[in-house]
Amino acid sequence: MNKEQLHKFIEQSTGNESNICQIFAVRSGSTVYDDCWRGYKTDDSVNVNSVTKGVMSLLAGIAIDKGYIRSTDQKVMDFFPDYEVRRGEKTIFEVTVKHLLTMTAPYKYRSEPWKKVCTSSDWTLTVLDFLGGRKGITGEFKYATLGIQILAGIIERATGVKCIDFANKHLFLPLGIPEHFIHGDSSKEDQFDFFMNKSPRKNEWYSDP
Repeated sequence: MNKEQLHKFIEQSTGNESNICQIFAVRSGSTVYDDCWRGYKTDDSVNVNSVTKGVMSLLAGIAIDKGYIRSTDQKVMDFFPDYEVRRGEKTIFEVTVKHLLTMTAPYKYRSEPWKKVCTSSDWTLTVLDFLGGRKGITGEFKYATLGIQILAGIIERATGVKCIDFANKHLFLPLGIPEHFIHGDSSKEDQFDFFMNKSPRKNEWYSDP
């Protein structure tokens, strides 16, 4: 299959390929493939959803490399001395940065409580209310987006700057990725559109209050 055939195949596809908006490949520092669909151009951005977890792990690694975080074994609660741990909760004191990065941190919920988190005044501290539990540290993998919110809070508290500013300075701009900015206040409808609309996006991040 040559480039023209691949382009036509994706363009006419109604399956999973219909989600593809761009393919860009670099080899030995040179662009070897660049093609776009769905109204996109090479420099357009798209909402990457859970790929953000990988971006956050990179930021955590940079923070460790620069000495803001001692290591992945540092305890999460080291960064939140102002957080009032609920009576009887002990497990939370054993949770480390590594547990968040590997999604082996324990949580006290059946499904992620996004409504409660997103309607609170401090998302990170609210997420901490669900961290820990009676089972202790089991090492069991549990896919959890909430842990990324805690990582964002750790990076901000460790570095003293907003997570997006840290990302711009130490990750995006050094890689030649345009500077990102906060999306700003939005309605429920706007948030739904941001996550579901597949149209090209600006270089923006949603942010908690």
